[in-house]
Amino acid sequence: MTWRATVLTIFPEMLPGPLAYSLAGKAHRAGLWQLETVDIRDFAGDKHRSVDDAPFGGGPGMVMRPDVLDAAVADAGAPSAHEIVATIRGSAVTEGVRVIVLTGPGASDRAAGLDLGADDAISRPWDAAELLARVRAQLRVRRADQQLLDKMHLAEEGQQIAYTAFDALAVTERMASDAVSLNRRLKMGLAGVFAIAVVMAGTYFLFAHSAQKDIKLSATTIARLERGRRGLRRSVGVGQHQAAGLIVGRQSDEAGPNADEQRLDHLSFSRQTWDE
Repeated sequence: MTWRATVLTIFPEMLPGPLAYSLAGKAHRAGLWQLETVDIRDFAGDKHRSVDDAPFGGGPGMVMRPDVLDAAVADAGAPSAHEIVATIRGSAVTEGVRVIVLTGPGASDRAAGLDLGADDAISRPWDAAELLARVRAQLRVRRADQQLLDKMHLAEEGQQIAYTAFDALAVTERMASDAVSLNRRLKMGLAGVFAIAVVMAGTYFLFAHSAQKDIKLSATTIARLERGRRGLRRSVGVGQHQAAGLIVGRQSDEAGPNADEQRLDHLSFSRQTWDE
């Protein structure tokens, strides 16, 4: 693979110069790399072959003429205007750069330059004052575009802030609604607990009243049974006393002289039985 270097200069005879020596010279002679020189003066249009001129903004010194240098670069096999513009427009870093294309003298050349994606086109031979005016116009357009972009960014930020505020308001509204719903649920829960407590209290008092009635009825029944038991015991005692009297009377008739003593013993026995 051979590497080629193209050098634009007004002194082509100075090359290859020191590049013809050492390892670079050996590689050049071996064909590993090639050197091509382009004489910039060959593209000057005047009889003096002038390639420099005074600075457009004034001041000391001289600068290279862009029209001569542009012609030399084009002849040296530099990338085409289409490739340059496509590279500039294809990068996110340089897509906003304003591009002015220097074209041929015809209107079709200027149209082709604009179709490539350039912001402006100027034909050769072009005047320096006109070029500077077109550059200032592009700078003004660039400034206006930047101001518009800044306003758009501010509008987007304001819109984002508004969206954030709306979201916060919606969250607050949802929280308030949840609080109201929770309050309602708590009230309903408390009402339900109160109702259950009332039902339980009513049930308790009902059962307590019924139990009191049952206790009173049982006490009355027990008292009646106790009175009946006592009356029964009294009746049994009287019957036993009468029976004992009859027996004593009979025995007295049969006993004769000891009848009175036996009657007293039976009466005493009957009294003890009655007391028991």
